[in-house]
Amino acid sequence: MKKSPDKPSERRLFYRLDSSVAVLRTFLDHENDLRRDGVIARNVSAGGILFINNESLPVGCVSELELYLPDGQKPIVALGRVVRVEELESENGGHVYETGVQFLHLQESETTRLHRFCNHAE
Repeated sequence: MKKSPDKPSERRLFYRLDSSVAVLRTFLDHENDLRRDGVIARNVSAGGILFINNESLPVGCVSELELYLPDGQKPIVALGRVVRVEELESENGGHVYETGVQFLHLQESETTRLHRFCNHAE
């Protein structure tokens, strides 16, 4: 695990850590049906996560997120909003979507836990 170098033009409030973190998402799909699925975050910070998804989610889509950090504690539960989606070519020639999600609501204790995870990971 390593910290992602920020581009000089980026002004982030939180360090991003390149780390695979299991995430369970609950959200409304395109037909307004409630869905749950799992993804693996590619990087995580106290401000949000980035993951690869097989389908494009609309910017603004809100999900409940459960983050399972490798510390063995209960998952961190947060609300998050999709703020960025970038279409990428997958290894099999299809497409996947790099999806950036910003946390909307996170308890202070969970923010502290994420700070510790991101800043103390080796």
